Amino acid sequence: MMFETTQEVLARVPFSSPTMYRLIKREQFPRPIKIGRRSYWRPEEVDAALEAFANARR
Repeated sequence: MMFETTQEVLARVPFSSPTMYRLIKREQFPRPIKIGRRSYWRPEEVDAALEAFANARR
């Protein structure tokens, strides 16, 4: 299983880092997996969140 770093996720999403963490706090974006001090995301969870945002805008 591959994980994406914070920078890789931010390159894919249409919002900034502070907005991403605000959405995580509101439970509208997946929480990262912490390994040591670093944060990683599962790509399929990020894809699902982006799809949910797209569907909500329709």
